Parts: sequence; C-alpha cells; structure tokens
Amino acid sequence: MAVVTGASRGLGRAMAVAFAAAGAHVALAARSKPDLEETAQQVEGHGVRALVLPTDVTRYDEVEALVARTVEALGGLDILVNNSGIARTTPLAEATPEDWRAIVDVNLTGVFNGCRAAAAHFIGRRRGKVINLASVLGAVGLPGYALYAATKGGVIALTRTLGVEWSMPSRPAGSSPT
Repeated sequence: MAVVTGASRGLGRAMAVAFAAAGAHVALAARSKPDLEETAQQVEGHGVRALVLPTDVTRYDEVEALVARTVEALGGLDILVNNSGIARTTPLAEATPEDWRAIVDVNLTGVFNGCRAAAAHFIGRRRGKVINLASVLGAVGLPGYALYAATKGGVIALTRTLGVEWSMPSRPAGSSPT
C-alpha cells in the first residue's frame, strides 16, 4: 500500500500508476479532486484499489487524516511518496514574504507533515519506505530559484537525517548523539 502526494498529474500520477502496475493499492493525494479521479482510473486499470483523498499537504491535520484513512481503508501503509511541490522563478530581491511562505509550506512543510504523520506507523512496525522528492537545485544554484532551491535543500537534509534517525535504536528525546 502506497500514498502518493501530488498524484493529480505529472510525476505524482506517473509514480502512482507505476506502483499500481507493480500490484500496489494506492492512496492518491492532492488538492484537485477531478484530477485525482483521472489518476484513480489509470491506477484501477491495473486491477488494484485507488483511494482518492483530496489533501492540502500544508495542513498537518489533513495529512494525518490521509495516513489514517489509508491504513484503515487499504489495510496498512508500506510506502509514502512526498511528491507535492511548487516552483516559481523569482529573484530573491523581488520575492515577497508570501512567496517564501507558499513555497516553504508546500515543498518543505508538506514533506515534514507526511513524514511526521507516517512516523509512528513506520517506526512501530520497524519497516516502511519514504520517498521524498527533491531536486538538483537543492545542491546547486540557479538564478531565480533561491526560494525553491532552499526548500529542496531542506528536503535533502531532512531525508538524510531521517534515514539515520529512524534506523537507530531509540534514545530519550533531547539526548545528544555524542
């Protein structure tokens, strides 16, 4: 069972259909219900279940409900794909605080929300896969992409840290790794 955010089009739709072709039931999340329903038709064409769950990844309560409904309706969660994202080309000097918040909220907070909502499920079972989509722009500079690149660099750092954190035996909260 897989959850794919940003499943209404593009890479998200392609990943959802690929999971279905491999035999996985897929929960489809994005803001556009009509587009999710188109993806669901393609997923179900592979003989698996598609669960359409319109979700705003910037809202933790909606992402938490997405994970809970997936586990309940599909019988579990094996894979979480944090794919939702937005890109706007704006030089930093022209970007507004609203531009910053919009990109950070979808691209970075959305990934945090997905990982956090699935954490207890994956950690409790001691298995599961998280796929966080980043970009080469998270590691290199390109004019006009400062805001986008900052969020994708954050996704890279978050993913690296979770890979270590979730694979280690638990330590008391706030304890130092040294």
